[in-house]
Amino acid sequence: MKPITMYQADDGTIWSSAHEAIERDAEIVAMRDLAAPLGPEVERGWRQQNPAAVRVLKAQLFKLFVERHPHWADEHKTLTAEQVLHGGGYASRILSESSERSPFCKLWFRAVEDLEAAEKAAREKS
Repeated sequence: MKPITMYQADDGTIWSSAHEAIERDAEIVAMRDLAAPLGPEVERGWRQQNPAAVRVLKAQLFKLFVERHPHWADEHKTLTAEQVLHGGGYASRILSESSERSPFCKLWFRAVEDLEAAEKAAREKS
């Protein structure tokens, strides 16, 4: 038998190195800071958001993701912003493929859902 050491990040994920756990904790803090304009998450339903603010958040989130994970983002350089940032676009695909449990992915899909709900409410209003 040989003892092993594992490291737990603040979100409960387990890592084999302290560096990986520290990186995850840094991502959690970065996502919390980015999500601040959205307000706290709601248990049920959705919170009305300003669609323009959510689009800005999505752009910032994807930019940060590309900075931290450049190997995922080579393809996007030839795409338009709409192709990358659309709810079902390139960013959604690579964020979900990178890890559905990642702080990036969780915030992305929260923003996508909030934006879709806000746009639907705006259409119904007019």
